[in-house]
Amino acid sequence: MTDDEPAIRRLCVAAAGCARGDLDAILADLCRSAGLERLLWNDPSAEPRVGVLPPGFDEPRLVGDIITRTLAAVRRRRRRGGDVAVRLALHEGLTVMAGGQFGGPGVNAVRALCGVGAYPVPLAVVISGRLFDDVAALGGDEPALRRFRPAGPGSWLALFGEG
Repeated sequence: MTDDEPAIRRLCVAAAGCARGDLDAILADLCRSAGLERLLWNDPSAEPRVGVLPPGFDEPRLVGDIITRTLAAVRRRRRRGGDVAVRLALHEGLTVMAGGQFGGPGVNAVRALCGVGAYPVPLAVVISGRLFDDVAALGGDEPALRRFRPAGPGSWLALFGEG
């Protein structure tokens, strides 16, 4: 990193778990329905898919929106006959731009969170402990947050089924 490449704290999102075309459609649906046109994605061929949001979003509201709208997109895809399951990870941390891609501790952390486990449910969401604590303290989406349980050091997990 040079002095010209500032480290900026951003909400980071990672997604994996199903065929590339299905995942791309689910993420496009999420961005459209949640008004996340400013979510910036890294290389679309990389696994997991990683995106970052610019600073300035209401994170407690946004975390709940991302979860509920991703679940809705997964359910729509499954109703059309797609056997899709998505692992979604959320973290807030420092990011840097290098070589046209986002990197840094925030991106590394969300990528690692997304790689934890495979679950037999339509949507598994892992949130870093720091982000979960911040969102819970500021009144984030209560119904979604009540589903989370500690998943290991520094992370929380919620599994969302069909119902």
